[in-house]
Amino acid sequence: MNTTKAMSQINPSSVDSKIHTQKDVKDYHEILEIKGKKYLYYALPFLTTRKSCLKCHGHRQDAPKQLQDRYPENGGFNDKIGNIRAIESIRIPLESEFKIAHVIFISLLAGFISIFFLLFFTRRQTNMIKVRTKSLEREISERLHAEAAMKESEEKYRMLIKNLPGIVYRGYRDWSVDFIDNKIEQITGYTAEEFNTRKINWSDIIFQDDIQAAGEDFLNALKTKDQSYVREYRIKAKDNRIYWIQDRGQVVSNGKEVEYISGVFYDITKQKKTEEESLLLATAVDHAAESVIISNKSGTIQYVNPAFEQLSGFSRQEIVGQNFRIFRSDKHDEAFYKEMWEVISKGNIWSGYITNRIKDNSLREFETKISPVQNRSGDIVSFVSANRAGKRRCVERKSF
Repeated sequence: MNTTKAMSQINPSSVDSKIHTQKDVKDYHEILEIKGKKYLYYALPFLTTRKSCLKCHGHRQDAPKQLQDRYPENGGFNDKIGNIRAIESIRIPLESEFKIAHVIFISLLAGFISIFFLLFFTRRQTNMIKVRTKSLEREISERLHAEAAMKESEEKYRMLIKNLPGIVYRGYRDWSVDFIDNKIEQITGYTAEEFNTRKINWSDIIFQDDIQAAGEDFLNALKTKDQSYVREYRIKAKDNRIYWIQDRGQVVSNGKEVEYISGVFYDITKQKKTEEESLLLATAVDHAAESVIISNKSGTIQYVNPAFEQLSGFSRQEIVGQNFRIFRSDKHDEAFYKEMWEVISKGNIWSGYITNRIKDNSLREFETKISPVQNRSGDIVSFVSANRAGKRRCVERKSF
């Protein structure tokens, strides 16, 4: 900036005197009033007197004549090395400065407020995220524990079902069934998937002669308080073999209609076969010509057949619960009976002739065979005595 122009508008003599009297000044600023308006005046020295400058601005008499004529006074002379020769200055209206400062202040304040709220909400959001993250971590942890517990429970449930002698199923009113394992294939020959995908219904393999009774058992169960049933029927496997099934079911309903049936199938084919064989044996014994007596291992009578009633005169009701000793006669001594019991008590068969006393007190000779019956452990549980009437009959009677 032109120093002379700037200085001429702000009382240059006063500024010049202040700058020149303060030889070591580096900058100068002052608030000045010009024509009723205040300005911020700022001046910066930029030219100082050097040795070469003294040729013109040293002693007046040493200066060129034209300079002596230009500066009739001593104002441009008598300088010394280091004195300030020129300055650069600027002035700023204070009203504009205040407005700018106001705008800057408001802007800075708005910026600080924005930053404060940004930091506040960011911190709040961060805290909320932390809380939510912890909550999610807790939920995930709880869910993982629950899933692990459920998986463990399912494994235990599957192991339990796998080790059950029966086959667990879920059935529906249309005779469709679902299975959770493939044990059903061992009996029916059909896979669990074939049943679960409805390629085959349970009613498709039930013996036609048994399906009506099985359906009635289900309807009767609906009328009971606990709505459960146990029914037995035959099924035909894929290879046409016949199996007996015991079906134990529990109806599950919502109070209005049946939702499903939770049940277990048991293969009772061997049991039924044993029952049939026992029934056949019982029928054969009942119709046998020989007298048959069954007792426990202590000799207490549990069963007699019709032939016994005919030969002995005792009815079944009279003799069941009595001991074998009721048939003893004086024809045999204690040694005879002792030897007989020693034989059968060791699990051996005793056979021979024995004279027994019958109901009318007469004596009758029988050709007898006594066989011990043992369980799977080899323990004797009962005795079976088969008696055929001998050729001789003793007519001796004895009063009691």
